[in-house]
Amino acid sequence: MSEQLYYQAFCTLRRDRKNGGAPHKPVLLLAVIDCYERGLFADGIMRICPELIEGFRALWSALVVTKHQCLLSLPFYHMGSEPFWVLLARPGYAVRLEDKSAMRSLRQLSAACVGARIAPDLHVLLGNTAFREEARAVLLSTYLGVGPTAVAGLDVEDALAGLVREFCAEDAEAYTSRLRDLKRRVSRAAFEEEVVVRHALFSREVRRLYGDRCAVSKSVVFAPDAGVMVNACHIVPFADSMDDRLVNGIAFSPTIHRAFDLGLIGVDDDYQVVVHGALREDGDSAFCLSQFAGERIVLPEDVRFFPSPKGFALHRERFGL
Repeated sequence: MSEQLYYQAFCTLRRDRKNGGAPHKPVLLLAVIDCYERGLFADGIMRICPELIEGFRALWSALVVTKHQCLLSLPFYHMGSEPFWVLLARPGYAVRLEDKSAMRSLRQLSAACVGARIAPDLHVLLGNTAFREEARAVLLSTYLGVGPTAVAGLDVEDALAGLVREFCAEDAEAYTSRLRDLKRRVSRAAFEEEVVVRHALFSREVRRLYGDRCAVSKSVVFAPDAGVMVNACHIVPFADSMDDRLVNGIAFSPTIHRAFDLGLIGVDDDYQVVVHGALREDGDSAFCLSQFAGERIVLPEDVRFFPSPKGFALHRERFGL
């Protein structure tokens, strides 16, 4: 489609007309435009990343005055009714992705959906500054009754940096207390979106601290179209601790991550690997977990972010290591 046809499409978005009209789709498109402005989505796939979620929330806070609920999952899913937005199902989730009732939260959507592919011609247009500025003006004036100056001062990167600073805090009690207080004050869906943002940033920062290297096997593995095959693992599970601080994180390959979560391996106070005494495996295999027993794990360069010995102790106590 031409520029003019896209401007027209942006003016005629399919949306709920109640309560003055749902602002979700326009705000999502504004967040997408901002992401393009920062050089994200170079492959034309809109991923549910921290920048998109936080951008959506910041724009919502600055622009929306109706009583609609600020949730990204709804417009991201229902944008699929527009001609320029195609949802991409994860392998084995195509049928589930078609079930609208199963896609009401960001957690459900992220589990079933890789992201959304934007129309190739729109992807090219969004790389053009003049088109982005005009598209932003069209969305703001059509649906929110304001001009571009209304969003001129928003700084998503600063908001994300603020969350990362919280991850670096040494006080576990203050961090978890803040999250528990937030959970009491907001809806379940809104809190879930907060957790998704924090988990994504936690994963990014933990993998960065370890150089995308498994702390036990010391390997770095890349997979085509999947990126680095290293997980950021919570030492004490988030469900138990609500602790996303970086000292509660460590980088593991998927196999080591699974073994740690099952209590087959752990880490002692000297940062050496311990293996469960009940573990039985083929001693001739190059993939035996027992080969790592007594090995010192990889640690971050900055001692402030060494993984918590207390967390490892709790893990060993839980599994009898």
